[in-house]
Amino acid sequence: MDHQPPRFKEFFYGTLFYNYLFIIFQLAYNYIFRDFLLEKSMGTVYGSGRSAVLGTVILLVIAAATYAVMIRFRLLRKGGARSAGAAAFIVWVLNWVIVVTMVLTAVKSFGIDISKPAEQLSDRENIIIICSIMGAMFQAGMVIAFLARMAVAYEKTVSNLQRIMADVSAFIFLCVSYTVVWETIIYRTVATNGGYSICTGQGITGLTGAFFSFLLLYPPMRFYFLLQDIHDFRQGRGRLRMAIGYAAVILTGMIPLINTV
Repeated sequence: MDHQPPRFKEFFYGTLFYNYLFIIFQLAYNYIFRDFLLEKSMGTVYGSGRSAVLGTVILLVIAAATYAVMIRFRLLRKGGARSAGAAAFIVWVLNWVIVVTMVLTAVKSFGIDISKPAEQLSDRENIIIICSIMGAMFQAGMVIAFLARMAVAYEKTVSNLQRIMADVSAFIFLCVSYTVVWETIIYRTVATNGGYSICTGQGITGLTGAFFSFLLLYPPMRFYFLLQDIHDFRQGRGRLRMAIGYAAVILTGMIPLINTV
């Protein structure tokens, strides 16, 4: 006799668990940690502040996320997948844009003003910027190599520890990229205007634009999990739950932008 998995377990199916976990992070960030984190992150992005800790964390998170993506590709290959799908290549490009943005933010957090012309920077600063960009390109090349290897079955064992480390690394990347990339986009809107008023046409237009911006950015921020989602979607598994999970995250992301006054 076949036993169907509990409905509760189905609702949190696979990588969708991390959608709901991310919603908890969004709410905690917006209502508890936002002001504290903004003092360092936005002071670095928009001001002349510097934070070596922030820059180091960003670079380590990118490295850990690249490792996580490698593990995800191995798991997919081991599970019989032979193609990541066209959507994975499209999202990979957007993921790389996010990585480049994070790398440049890290460079700026070390006190290098990347907005200055090259001739106004020291040789050391120019070298660091060039090396950072080359590092981001190397990371992109690694992911392309993982994509190219999808057609080859993976025979080695992927341990539970590797899976857990990959999941945790990917989730941390999701949280950090959210604060570094998405917060950079919405910061001036929230700080200057207090958000968009839902009582005006201009406010509705602004919220609509923000909605589609988040819709574009969220999938590449969770690229590691999305690879599994794409595979499951193509297999016809959990499609409705995926839609609900993604919609819940996107709507939660709109909360700080809404001004009801």
